[in-house]
Amino acid sequence: NNSSNSNNNSNNNNGDGAESHLTWFIVGFLVVKGLLDNVLSDYLWARAVVLTSATVATVGLGFTIPLAFASDLVMGRKGVVTILSGIGAFSVLLGFILVNTAANSEQQQEQQQQQQFVHSTPSIEQDDPTSEEELQDANQAVETR
Repeated sequence: NNSSNSNNNSNNNNGDGAESHLTWFIVGFLVVKGLLDNVLSDYLWARAVVLTSATVATVGLGFTIPLAFASDLVMGRKGVVTILSGIGAFSVLLGFILVNTAANSEQQQEQQQQQQFVHSTPSIEQDDPTSEEELQDANQAVETR
């Protein structure tokens, strides 16, 4: 009888005395967390690539480093906030700004080149030698087929 009780107890705990029950509620939270952590972040990164460029979007992911430093500073975590971590966070922030500035200047240069091309292209005359009667005749021929 004792051996059957020990088997029942070993099935309901994970070795440290705590019982573990996987319920549908927990499974639901795991699915929601997975969707928010993976799917949403990948979608937002893909949108950033479409709206900017792959370089800017990827460097933007590194922007989490200065944000983590700022949150540590606000929360008052003294052991984490050091001069070296501040220099590192500032370096990442500076790199993010420089990459965005370079990307913006390249985009402006492309727009200027496109505008110069449009203004240097001679305009095409809109005179159409086809008369109204010829167009009506062609439409009637298509309709009769």
